[in-house]
Amino acid sequence: MTETRVFADMARSMGLHNGVVRIKFAQLDTEGKAEDVLDLMMPQTELRNLIEGLRKIAK
Repeated sequence: MTETRVFADMARSMGLHNGVVRIKFAQLDTEGKAEDVLDLMMPQTELRNLIEGLRKIAK
């Protein structure tokens, strides 16, 4: 599997449906308008690990 890296200026929307967490990320264009660049989908069972990881780096 190839590793993909995407820079995002914001998390545009988040949702949970049928046990899948979906987070839509966007970049701002030169005029400041948000353009979607990535849809992250992961099992709900991993959400706690994601939140804990974000909490650790946000200190």
